[in-house]
Amino acid sequence: MWVVKLGGSLACSSKLVKCLEVFHKFRKKINFVIIPGGGVFADQIRFLQKKINFNDNLAHQLATLSTEQYGFFLLSKCKKLKLADDVDSVKAAFRRHEVPILLSSRMLLNARDIRRDWNFTSDSISAWFCRRIGAKNLILLKSANIKKFSETGENLRLSTLQKNNIIDRYFGVYAKRARLSAYYLKLTDWEKLTLNDFKRKRLGLKINLND
Repeated sequence: MWVVKLGGSLACSSKLVKCLEVFHKFRKKINFVIIPGGGVFADQIRFLQKKINFNDNLAHQLATLSTEQYGFFLLSKCKKLKLADDVDSVKAAFRRHEVPILLSSRMLLNARDIRRDWNFTSDSISAWFCRRIGAKNLILLKSANIKKFSETGENLRLSTLQKNNIIDRYFGVYAKRARLSAYYLKLTDWEKLTLNDFKRKRLGLKINLND
């Protein structure tokens, strides 16, 4: 099973549809869960919070709903994907060889083990969900160019990514709890992946969670 956080910044990419087709292409061999980011949808919540002044708890709830807006947007780009809103519906999609897009607001609403502020974004949601469903492999598919941060060409320091606002502040906490193998990919890397790459975990740059 692979959980893939799909960055909201990819909404404007001309390669987005091709990216989504990759999920559908491999669906009978690999169970994927897509965790949608917030992107421009979440940016509107940030703007409104400053404009009309509401607290971070409400902002978190609205920002989580904004990831669902992005989820519906992704579905509009690839009708072959399916929506899911909890662990059971995700597993049901797997049984049908479908690729679920997680709408997480209902799960998060009453969750007691999450942070409710801007430091808990879809990055942390993806790691949090991995633990809920028992996934050990997570891909962060984003647009930021991070090769300049790689020390060996193969690994990335989590602290460096957080310092440069590429990954959120709480991601490491939830990724460690889930004992994840986490990888960072760009769309250009994603398009080239083969089934063998997934089997051997040759997936771009691995994130060092213990730096």
